[in-house]
Amino acid sequence: MTLYCILVIGLSLNSYGQTVSIQSRSEVCLNDVITFEPVITGTASGYNWAFGDNSSSTQRVTSHTYSTAGTVTVTLTVNFGGTTQSATKTITVHDLPTADFTLDGSNYCFLTQDICLTDKSTMGSTTSGYAKRTVLWGDGSVNSSLSPGSNPSVCYGSYPSIVNNPYTIIVEVVNDKGCEDKWQQNINVLKDYEVSYSHKTEKATCDYQEVCFTNDSTSQLSDIASFEWDYGDGTTNTTNWSGECHQYTTSGTFRATLTVKLKNGCEATYSRVFPINIFQFQTSVVPPLDSIKCFPEPFRFSNALINGANYQWILYTLDSNFVATAGSGLVQNVIPPYPGDFLVRLSLTVGACVQVSEFHQIRSEGVSSEVVVLNAKQCLSMDTVYTIGKTIKHPDAILKYSWDFDDSDASNCTGWRSNCNLDTNPNSRHLYSDTGCYTIFLEVEDIVSGCKSASEGVYTSVAIDYSSFKWSQKKLCTGFKKEYGIRLEYDICDGGVSVCADSLMDSKLFKPVSGDIRYPQVADPDGWVTLGIAMTVGSDKVYRSHDLSDFYIDSSRICNDTQWYHHRFRFSPEPKASFQLMSGGECLPVTDTLRYTAGEGETLSFIKYSWDNAHPISTDTIKNDTLPDLTHTYTEQGKHDIYALLQNVSGCYSTYRNSQLLGYFNVINAPVNLCVDKDFTPRDSILYFDDPRMYWRDPNRPENMSWDFGDGGGFTATGPLPTHSYGAKGRYEIRLASEDGRGCKDTTTHLIDVGSINAAIKSAGQDYLCDQIVQFFDSSYFDIGASTDFITDYYWDFGDFTTTSILQNPFHYYSTNGNFTLTLAVKTDGGCIDTARIPVYLKGPEPYFDITSDTMGCVPFTATFKSTSNNTRTFIWRMGDQTQTSIYASKDTVFSFTYNTPGEYFIYLEGSDSFVNEAAGNTYQCSALFPDTNRRDYPYRKIIVLPVPEVSF
Repeated sequence: MTLYCILVIGLSLNSYGQTVSIQSRSEVCLNDVITFEPVITGTASGYNWAFGDNSSSTQRVTSHTYSTAGTVTVTLTVNFGGTTQSATKTITVHDLPTADFTLDGSNYCFLTQDICLTDKSTMGSTTSGYAKRTVLWGDGSVNSSLSPGSNPSVCYGSYPSIVNNPYTIIVEVVNDKGCEDKWQQNINVLKDYEVSYSHKTEKATCDYQEVCFTNDSTSQLSDIASFEWDYGDGTTNTTNWSGECHQYTTSGTFRATLTVKLKNGCEATYSRVFPINIFQFQTSVVPPLDSIKCFPEPFRFSNALINGANYQWILYTLDSNFVATAGSGLVQNVIPPYPGDFLVRLSLTVGACVQVSEFHQIRSEGVSSEVVVLNAKQCLSMDTVYTIGKTIKHPDAILKYSWDFDDSDASNCTGWRSNCNLDTNPNSRHLYSDTGCYTIFLEVEDIVSGCKSASEGVYTSVAIDYSSFKWSQKKLCTGFKKEYGIRLEYDICDGGVSVCADSLMDSKLFKPVSGDIRYPQVADPDGWVTLGIAMTVGSDKVYRSHDLSDFYIDSSRICNDTQWYHHRFRFSPEPKASFQLMSGGECLPVTDTLRYTAGEGETLSFIKYSWDNAHPISTDTIKNDTLPDLTHTYTEQGKHDIYALLQNVSGCYSTYRNSQLLGYFNVINAPVNLCVDKDFTPRDSILYFDDPRMYWRDPNRPENMSWDFGDGGGFTATGPLPTHSYGAKGRYEIRLASEDGRGCKDTTTHLIDVGSINAAIKSAGQDYLCDQIVQFFDSSYFDIGASTDFITDYYWDFGDFTTTSILQNPFHYYSTNGNFTLTLAVKTDGGCIDTARIPVYLKGPEPYFDITSDTMGCVPFTATFKSTSNNTRTFIWRMGDQTQTSIYASKDTVFSFTYNTPGEYFIYLEGSDSFVNEAAGNTYQCSALFPDTNRRDYPYRKIIVLPVPEVSF
């Protein structure tokens, strides 16, 4: 509460050197205490105060509370031993605001909480200015506004749990005169329910698309009052909790919603939007402009674009028998497999929906031809070549044949009888007079439609003596590398060619070859190779007519020849990449030596080498064919791949590869944060680099390990998986010393922060006065600045048995004054917990009383009460009877009160006083109630009055 403190000196009267004035505030809020003090010169023998509301006092310094708003005149009369002097002062008593709020449209369900207050407060009869509104939500959160009149609605939706129910909402309103009022109400945040479902959309048919819904929610059916599936198309389901399959019969975008209502009134919904495509489409085939064409010309069909559709064009005979699938394009060139009349139909598939078009007839006229050549391969032109014109024609076609034998030595006449170059018979024959490769052409024409078909065959007659061969060389090195070897090319158009690659190796070994020939080795010590080429042409099957069964076998019709190329190429061997890897030991550091061991007879050029994949490749020129030792010192454990490439003066090269395994993989798997006195088990990850088996965990193996946990014990734990805990906070270094089966040793380390959180509450640095909303601040810290741990949870207990808070810096309102213990507990991600406690003192009235008589009796019953309060100047006893009796007192007292009606009566004592806020420099009026009904454990005071039993005889 903020009051305007104005020091006004009242009227002074001077009589014989005696003056009187009144010192006090000139404004006060209704029901607040105002203190009056005389300022006089002279010696007074008595004081008489008239407060302007028919009440008075004879104390020198007095306090008063006004119960009616308005302006009053306070009069002070001072007796100076027979004479009196008086002074007056005008006091303005301001009306109190009335805090009035409603919880309008609020949702108390946990997941969808939206607690909204509507402000209907009034500021009192003496002012209309609304200065401040403070809302304490009951979980430590606060909302404060200095212009509340412009925003009558305030909402909150971040209550952390339902465990701390009930939450007490307290709202303080202050008018522009500094007068205040409070409103409070308890709410419960209700258990809520999170709804979800999954769905699977099936392929659409031509009439519907089915979607199968599965309820993924986990709530117990016993918590649920009702549920509803709304599929978004006007249909609902309230009977199948687990879900069902639903058929959508129209296309569009639908929102399916599952709504669940719990028995506590909470309602949860879950919605998903998905498209439905019912493919109610029709084919719209555009046939070719010309439905009659020569075979094999294509017929161009098309259809309108339908999204997601699969197209299939199908050929049928005229009696609707399937012929072939012609394609799957939106625009498709349909080519019949042979000349004829066909039907074409389009089949469209979208999802599970299939639509087919009507038939469209096409006519592929003409003929399809093929040339068959008998006696096609000859080593000499000795036999007649028989040609057969194989055709497939349209049933209405009449064919005309035209042969061209590509023989420039024959007369350009027509007719096979004269061995002409041309002929018009369906089957023909020809005798070639010279060797060569000839292409025989056949054109077949349908004289009805004018459609033509052309085809060709090949006749070969090879003269081996006139064949030519071309050699080219690559790197003349023995080996299989792709840049090694030679290449052979020849001009024989048809016939078999085999090569003997090295006659000295095996003069009878000929292999068919074309292209590259590689030599893994050669037989000649000097590297020379003699090549042989064997050729075979002709065929031993001799036909005597166009009849495919009319032939005889004559092996003399096959011609063979062999050509030799003596010392045609000279090959060099690859240098021998022979090295000896000499290791300087098994345990680091290790110096390895790579020594060349081939040496003699080598004409070396240079060497490239690397000691590890991570190292760059070095290149050294070799002088006088002498390669010195190569050395390297390894200081890091691991698998090291050694590589060397050795090349001679001929460009031939070979490589050397080896691996050096040094040390072993040694890592500690342990947490980086740990709580004090909490057991943990570090795990080793010791492995040989080439073996995944964990030998260190086998007690029968020579490997061993020991652990030093860094807390002064040294290497006390041995073997895998030890258990340890730390009794004090700090940063510790875990050391794992290990030894492998070869006697190599290694030590690895791991840092761990232990119990490094300290809960702390920041000092407010000011007095806590009664009737204040107080904010507390966390100032927890870690012992080790570089700790990777962090605080995850806060828990505040304010010590007044009200709602706790899990916020970091919560607000709280103490409705009772006195001493409290404020507790902050923090928990870290590493599981460490620490607690801090500080005393909190709320300076203000602390009314207290006991019932010193019996608390139960017959009517009329007189009870005795005794108050023993602190910091309380004004007392108001509320007796709880039917007439709402209130008894005023100015000090602690003992008194009796008689109840004349049977019943149960709750008695309260309200105490008030004014306190100086030293930080603000003003006087603060506070009141408190005992017992405090805001506390969950409040000690009620109750009188039970029993009726007098009736006596009947």
